[in-house]
Amino acid sequence: MIGAICSAGTYSPAGASSCATCAGGTYSSSGAASCTTCPAGTYCPSGSPSFNLCPAGKFSDAGASQCMGCPSGTYCPNPGSTIANQLLCPSGTYCPFNAATGTAMYTTCTGGTFSGWTLQSASVAFATPYNHSDPARQPAPASVGASCTACPNGYSCSAPTTIGGIVSQVAPALCPGPDAGEGQVTYHVDITTYTSCTLCPAGSSCTLPNTQPVRYYSRMPRGEGIAYDSLAH
Repeated sequence: MIGAICSAGTYSPAGASSCATCAGGTYSSSGAASCTTCPAGTYCPSGSPSFNLCPAGKFSDAGASQCMGCPSGTYCPNPGSTIANQLLCPSGTYCPFNAATGTAMYTTCTGGTFSGWTLQSASVAFATPYNHSDPARQPAPASVGASCTACPNGYSCSAPTTIGGIVSQVAPALCPGPDAGEGQVTYHVDITTYTSCTLCPAGSSCTLPNTQPVRYYSRMPRGEGIAYDSLAH
C-alpha cells in the first residue's frame, strides 16, 4: 500500500512512518522530503507551506520565523527588507525603533531641533577667547537616532530642507559672540527652541552665546553708581 503524501508545511524523509511539521524559519510544499530555509527578507512560522515577505518597516535574516522592526536610526520602506538593504535616516530626521510595526519611513525634525550631528562639549565649543568660526568647535556628523534633540544654548538650528525628495539638515551653528562684538547671541529661555540667534538686548552685556545676558541699570538715589542684575524673563 502506498503511503499518504505529506501536506505542504510538513515533510518526511525516506523510511519515515509519519509526516513531521516544518520548524519555524522553514517551509515545504506537499510531498517534501525536507524543509527549506526561508530566505532573508521573509519569515516562516512553524508549518509554513511557503515563505512570506516581511512588511515594510521590518526585516529578517535567513531562517526567520518572524520579522523584526528595523533598528533605531534606520528605516525599511519596501517589503522583503534584509539587514543589507535597510536605509539610514538622513540628517534632520529620526527613526524610532518599533518592534510591533517597524519603521517604514523617517520622521522629519522641526526647526529648533537637530539630528545627525554630535556637538563638541561646552568647554570646547565655548572656550575663551571665544571664536564661533573655529573648526575645532564645530559639530561633527553622527548617526541618526530615535529622536531629535532640542537646539542647546549658544546655537541656532535651522529647519531641515528637502531637495529632490532628499531631506538634509545643516549642522547646528554656533552663534557669534565677543569675537564679532556684542551682537548675535542666544541665551536660555525655557520654552524657546532656537531657529536663529537672538540679538543681545540693549543695555545688557553678553559675554558668551550660551550664557544669560546681564543687564545694567543706574541707581540714582544717594549718589550710588552703576549696578547690575541678571536679565529677567
